[in-house]
Amino acid sequence: MKLLLSSLLLSLFVISPTAFSASDSHRALAEEMLNLSHVGDTLDTQVKAGVEEQRQRMKDLKLNDASKAAIDTFMDGMASLMAQSLGWEANKEYYIELYTQTYSEKEIKQIVGFYKSDVGQKLLNQGAAMSLQIADSTKTKMTELQPQLMALQTQLQADLKAANAPPPVPTENKTPAE
Repeated sequence: MKLLLSSLLLSLFVISPTAFSASDSHRALAEEMLNLSHVGDTLDTQVKAGVEEQRQRMKDLKLNDASKAAIDTFMDGMASLMAQSLGWEANKEYYIELYTQTYSEKEIKQIVGFYKSDVGQKLLNQGAAMSLQIADSTKTKMTELQPQLMALQTQLQADLKAANAPPPVPTENKTPAE
């Protein structure tokens, strides 16, 4: 039994990982689907927007010129790092693998066919704009909720403080024999 188990484990390490991956045609279809749906552009745009949001927050700070220069250098480094780690090129293979594991080749063909149709193109083109509108609406609602969220946080802090009664006065440890 140990020999069988050892052989099985060894074969898992020896067999090429690509033996379990999707066929070339399946992968190509997944990549086409991702390209049609502009996933790469969307991902890169989100990464850039996140960096720009951070840059804007930093600009709102009252800093001297030397501090501003240091922050600019930091932000440039952060932008580069994020693009390299979170951008499309860094994650393309992961997305393809994820989609080929989630959808069969037949299903991806159907999705690609839909995306190439007029209504599929409309969904893709309008979907991005709608997502931005939804994100803006959510951001506005979150801003409006800030006073209520702050009140809840203040209440939580008060409740936690009240729950933490003063620590008991330490007593000497005495055994029953004493």
